[in-house]
Amino acid sequence: MKKFLAIAVVAVLSVFSTSAEEWDIFALSFTENAPADSALTDIYGIKVGAPISGGPAPVYGVEASVLWAGTLDVKGVKCSLIGTDGSSGAGLQLAIVNFIHRWSGLQLGIFNYATDESFQIGLVNIIKNSPVPFLPIINCRF
Repeated sequence: MKKFLAIAVVAVLSVFSTSAEEWDIFALSFTENAPADSALTDIYGIKVGAPISGGPAPVYGVEASVLWAGTLDVKGVKCSLIGTDGSSGAGLQLAIVNFIHRWSGLQLGIFNYATDESFQIGLVNIIKNSPVPFLPIINCRF
């Protein structure tokens, strides 16, 4: 019985390890592309940048960096002490300086910039394609 259970566990684990989609629960990065697997592997959990994180693979959860959080697509919380940037995402984007193309959620920082859509709270808030592109304190476009 124990041998059968061990064989079953090995078989199940081998099926999951050969799946075409690669993902991790935790990733640690030092620059945008170092180590390379942290930039190319989908994260369903936490991605930490010490000091910088980034890359094209999406993060579903939290991306937290010391200096700069630059993953292109984040669904959840994207935060850094200095700045964040990317192409799209949803949730909370928190830093002194925030850049994004489209953010479905809240950008919170001193300077917030979005090209298309966002809800921003900060000293300088710019949404380029908005009817009112610049507003201090609060700006939004949905």
